[in-house]
Amino acid sequence: METKILLDENIELRAASPEWAAEKYAAAIASRKHLLPWLSWIHFYENGTPEEGAEKMREFQSGKVAEFEKGTNYLYDIFVDGSFAGSIELMSVSSENRYCEIGYWLAKDFTGCGIMTRAVNLLTDLAFEKLGLHCISIHAAHENKASRAVAERCGFKFEAELRDRLLLEGKYYNRAVYSKLDSEN
Repeated sequence: METKILLDENIELRAASPEWAAEKYAAAIASRKHLLPWLSWIHFYENGTPEEGAEKMREFQSGKVAEFEKGTNYLYDIFVDGSFAGSIELMSVSSENRYCEIGYWLAKDFTGCGIMTRAVNLLTDLAFEKLGLHCISIHAAHENKASRAVAERCGFKFEAELRDRLLLEGKYYNRAVYSKLDSEN
């Protein structure tokens, strides 16, 4: 997979790097209320100083670089006009089963512009074409209407609702599962 992908003249997907960890950390913390309760990992970055949070993010990004190189996960950070806007990831890539999941988030200031729908469509195309995958899934809390809407706009089909499969903010949520096959792309 490429390390840089242009979505258009203003939007770029860049393979994760520790280089912009501080900017990613700041965007996540600034969008905390918007991201909760759907992304429980935000709590990992709440305690401590901004410098400590940025260092935790650097460590996370460094781990994602190693996974990218192994071909097990492909985390891309999204930049709009050079500013960090969010992330999208092909997770749990299985060449044996020709399967993966897509996960994503956007900072609050970048929502409602179609960025994530376009990014999911592009990464789905690349996963089918370049990685030879057969099936890609998206999982979201049943109540996470925005994430589910992205899956639906991108042509993913609703498969199932798994009861109480997500514990977020001390509350259980059903997990909505969507999938798309290479023959449906």
